[in-house]
Amino acid sequence: MKSALILLAAALLLALPLAQAYTDHSLSVTVTVKKDGAAHVREKTIFYVDSDAEIDAFKDNLKLGKSTILAWKKFSDNIRYHIGGVQSPVDNLTITAGPEYDIKQNARSVTLDYDLVDKFVQTQKVGSRTLLCTLNEEILGFDKSETRQTILGSNVYFTITLPQTSALVKKDGAVLVGPSPYVYNESDRTITWFGPSTGRWVLQYEVEEPLSDEVYGFFSDLYNKVVELLPLAVLLVSAGIILTMLVKMKRA
Repeated sequence: MKSALILLAAALLLALPLAQAYTDHSLSVTVTVKKDGAAHVREKTIFYVDSDAEIDAFKDNLKLGKSTILAWKKFSDNIRYHIGGVQSPVDNLTITAGPEYDIKQNARSVTLDYDLVDKFVQTQKVGSRTLLCTLNEEILGFDKSETRQTILGSNVYFTITLPQTSALVKKDGAVLVGPSPYVYNESDRTITWFGPSTGRWVLQYEVEEPLSDEVYGFFSDLYNKVVELLPLAVLLVSAGIILTMLVKMKRA
């Protein structure tokens, strides 16, 4: 009898975490890449609160203005850095939370906004006005398979928004984007993958700088060089004037 009671108590203790479990709906990760390779990330996790206790816990976090990932992580394992984080430091983190009544009455969301300290893509100048940009796959913080392939779970949406002046690089007629399947919206310059999906992430594109930027850069460099040489020019002119005056004085 005593053994049965111990087993029952252990079972109840194991069941307690399950009683507090929240049901995930989706995770959307959007990376907006800048021309220089830096990026801003927005991660939105949507989940369901399935009991009054869970609803109250969410309200308490809102009232207290919780602003750390650890404080919100109890609602979903998806609430963490999926870009950067362990792979790269992040900066300017803000956390917003609220209801998602358009999905369901008990749907809630937590959104992370942050900037990457390291570059999301590596850039290389391949022309006077052209940058070649290559995805740094190691900066992706999604789960990895045993073969180090990136895993997108079910109901995970991963979107990369490229600069508006960018164009996907092609090799042998095929764009260098992977894995498939994905959706590319050319007008918005967005590439979206939908989980479940597993593979090696590949992305290469070029960014063409406007001619006005090149002209501005040329005259800006010229101006800086003139400013650097100005003290020397003034010194030479001053020396010339002094020498001329000395010659005139000697003749006089």
